[in-house]
Amino acid sequence: MALLVSTHLDELRAAGVQRAAAPAMTYVDDQVHITVVLPARGLNLSMRPVIRMFNRERGRPPERPPGSCGR
Repeated sequence: MALLVSTHLDELRAAGVQRAAAPAMTYVDDQVHITVVLPARGLNLSMRPVIRMFNRERGRPPERPPGSCGR
């Protein structure tokens, strides 16, 4: 297990992200979770990241405005 807050690919590799099965993103900043998990996922497409979202609105899918295309 490693504690890492980085988006640098070299640091993610050094932490062993390419071998991680399910890294847990539990830092207090949702934006950090998103910016870390995207490059980490690029290094390991089979991992299943677990992300703790503190802002519940950010974790919801966007709503479609009334009358929008693709209903």
